[in-house]
Amino acid sequence: MLPSGNAIFRPDFPGWCPWYGYTEQLRKKAQRSNDMHTHQPIRFSTATLAKLGGIGLALIFLGPAGCSTDASGVAVDAAPGSGGAAGGNSGPTGTGGGVDTGGTPGLGGNASGSGGVSATGGIGGAGAGTTGSVPAGQGGNGGPAGGSPTTGGNAMTGGSAAAGGKTGVGGSGTAGAAPGTGGGAGGATSTSVKGGSSASGGALSGGTGAGGKTGSGGSAGGATSAGGATSAGGATSAGGATSAGGATGAGGVTSGGGISGAGGAILDPEVLKAAFAEYRFGMFIHFGMNTFSNDGAKDLPNQDPSLFNPTKLDPGQWIDAAVSAKMKFAVLTTKHHDGFLLWDSATTDYDVGNAKVPAAGHVDVVKLFVDACRARGVAPGLYFSIQDRSTPGLGASGWSVTNERMPQNLIDYVKAQIKELLTNYGYIPFFVTDGWAWSMGMTIMPYQDIREYVYQLSPNTLYCEHQGQQVPWHDDIVYYEEPKGGAWSPAGNILASWQSQKMGHAWFWTPPDAGDATPAVSDYVTTHLADLEPKYTNYAPDFGPNRQGLLEDAAVAKLKQVGAAWSPNASRPPLPTQPPHLNHVITAVNATASSTASGSKALNAIDGINDGGFTTYYTETVWQSAAAAPQSLTIDLGKTYSGIDMLSYQPPQIAPQQSSKDTTGRITAYTISYSTDGTTFSPTTLKTGYDGTWKWSDTQLAGWASAEFQAVTARYVKFEATSATGSNVKINEVDIGGRLVSPIAQ
Repeated sequence: MLPSGNAIFRPDFPGWCPWYGYTEQLRKKAQRSNDMHTHQPIRFSTATLAKLGGIGLALIFLGPAGCSTDASGVAVDAAPGSGGAAGGNSGPTGTGGGVDTGGTPGLGGNASGSGGVSATGGIGGAGAGTTGSVPAGQGGNGGPAGGSPTTGGNAMTGGSAAAGGKTGVGGSGTAGAAPGTGGGAGGATSTSVKGGSSASGGALSGGTGAGGKTGSGGSAGGATSAGGATSAGGATSAGGATSAGGATGAGGVTSGGGISGAGGAILDPEVLKAAFAEYRFGMFIHFGMNTFSNDGAKDLPNQDPSLFNPTKLDPGQWIDAAVSAKMKFAVLTTKHHDGFLLWDSATTDYDVGNAKVPAAGHVDVVKLFVDACRARGVAPGLYFSIQDRSTPGLGASGWSVTNERMPQNLIDYVKAQIKELLTNYGYIPFFVTDGWAWSMGMTIMPYQDIREYVYQLSPNTLYCEHQGQQVPWHDDIVYYEEPKGGAWSPAGNILASWQSQKMGHAWFWTPPDAGDATPAVSDYVTTHLADLEPKYTNYAPDFGPNRQGLLEDAAVAKLKQVGAAWSPNASRPPLPTQPPHLNHVITAVNATASSTASGSKALNAIDGINDGGFTTYYTETVWQSAAAAPQSLTIDLGKTYSGIDMLSYQPPQIAPQQSSKDTTGRITAYTISYSTDGTTFSPTTLKTGYDGTWKWSDTQLAGWASAEFQAVTARYVKFEATSATGSNVKINEVDIGGRLVSPIAQ
């Protein structure tokens, strides 16, 4: 059964298979260019998707698109197929992937088999098999000959050649058509970066039979994503390539049922949040140079890389301990504020590739971690600090509240590292940034640039920024950092959230942690999980591996005890419908106000500076009017954009133990108008469900409010508070953009 919500199909988003066989020399020469292009998605309704076969929820990690997986769900490179990418006209599903041989064909499958493409190059492949007879993990047979190449899949959903496709990894083709007939009109190429569109189903010479690569361009037609890798029957002997939606070897999904991590289909973020909420329990892992630098985890920059020397490094041991506690996800600090990288990057030498410890340092810790997670059915999340104290210009200080922009080379530097993390390791379900909203702010390092880039690289990856907010502001998932004044998910919370507490003396391992067996099992089970699980807040206690690269034996033993004492509550209802959320924010360049109080300025409302101590303070900047409502703020987006349809507003946040709980200045009634020239403004038309008013409780300490309206084309947006609590108007932050589709710069 399909979850409620919408899904999107993007013809420009190809599946990919991560290639780990880079030599160090080649990787260091990798071009750091921004080669992703913004394309608008084609939106399919839930009903339409149901006709296509459906997409399941991912409750744990899916293998990367374009790859086969073994029985344990570990991603492995699929063998070359016997045809190119699918294309052509829509045809029957044949005998592979049909209901009788493994479930309804669809974009990714639901549970069983090898997932992916049906025997005739259809859209999905062997799915859940709820009415089929093939056991999970086996999938459909794929048909004796895999179907006719003339019915090689629906061209509209045939994947994309935007990045050249990668049909060479389409699977073994043992059940596919003969060489020369398997992908005749489709073919993405390995030599053409931009390939072509998928609309016409392909143009050039199709596949070569042995590798699935086309001649010189594949000007249209698809990659392997969702329209059939090898149009004659899928790429694997079990009836379909995993590249066509099913992301793991168990039929496109793992034990919890599954997101099509790539495969061309982009899920509504609300569907992804519902899947995240089912993790319940996970592990936050702080590991890096701070572990070795004897500085009390103070993020000192530019340490000697040779200090990083984990002589017995074993991420498998970490994840084994997590599994023993029934944890379902893990998050690793790939780079903390000190700037040391746990992977061998083409962007810097301050990484594990230069640790000068052949036995342990010259390894890709991120890869070891991700592989360990996948092998054990645990969802891998990656943490990445925007602040980087070893890179001039990205440090902890030197920024003022302005509308200036970070130099482009530094923006590109950050994006290049994010690209490595989100493209070299397959599908990453959960990506976390830090050292941004509370550091230089999300205007100087523009949120729009970074967040949209993450969408482009991995659109089904949920995003979280450690900014101390109790609402999903610039977040898909709310984060409660418990050591900050006892931050805790509030009573009655329905927002998809996670909460963490350090188990040692600091986030990273320090010598006093050796042999420490605290806290008690009851702290995990009773104090945290019993309270947080009903509030849709995943608990992720933090563990720091020691200088050998291992969790302390005492911690391992304690986690095993926790697993024996706790089990997830199977009767908990699914995540409630989430409030409307602005997913595609435009980072504004300027703001002017009708009046401004002394000591305040209009730019404070758009600077993206947020952090919370939760107990006694909030680090935030606020625009405050000099007089009572009506008052207005006019926001300059820097360019004219089409597709603007949402505004979000955040009043000043109040910490629970703040001495003065001032709730004045909150906007209670508003109008929104727009302009392309900054002179002539027209009113927006609010969508159903919005009446131009917001209600606030005097006891409500934190919150945000939104308004959706019919899409407009504008450069300037005037946000007018026609009434507010108290004698002035206050705005901590205001955002403008598109709820589900990114606005397009004109």
